[in-house]
Amino acid sequence: MNRWNRPNTSDAGRALVIPYFPHHKEIHMKKIFILLFSLVTVLQGWAFEQDKYYTINRNGESGSYIYAADGIMQTGALNADNGVYVWQFIPTGKENCYYIKNVATETYMQSSNITLSTNVSLGNDPVEYYVSTGAGTTGSGTTYFLASNDQGTINYNEDATLGLNKGATGVVAYYVKTGRGNSYWEITETSYNTSAPE
Repeated sequence: MNRWNRPNTSDAGRALVIPYFPHHKEIHMKKIFILLFSLVTVLQGWAFEQDKYYTINRNGESGSYIYAADGIMQTGALNADNGVYVWQFIPTGKENCYYIKNVATETYMQSSNITLSTNVSLGNDPVEYYVSTGAGTTGSGTTYFLASNDQGTINYNEDATLGLNKGATGVVAYYVKTGRGNSYWEITETSYNTSAPE
């Protein structure tokens, strides 16, 4: 019998199931593919995860890790067991944008859109930062620019956008620019133990 015709009593079960199963399977596979594609699209805008811990180092300088000190940020040799050197990147919902929180002090990086060459402070209110790979790559891997997202279009081609730079007095607001070494930061995941003594 042609399975698309009305079935007789002997092959009713087979006629009801077989013609439609491949079609339904194809629909389910398409739905799964669309779901996975959408998930990848959503996640690709964020390089860092909220529940992980990171250190931030001036590219190429082993003794220049950002740490929290008296309401501002300094740089020094890494002590990965001390939470003042450890940071969390909390996605804000915008692509490449985060609130950057110090683990020990539970304070956030404040705006870098301040007077040129002054220290960027830490505070209780989160400030959105744009974390960009515009700094490109070096021999040690990917480097990043970090600039508060409160100053319009981010521009790395000229002295326009104020972001985190290593300065003489610590981490200061200065123009982030391609080729300016003090604007380049390495961000590395670390296995920080939240119960470890500091």
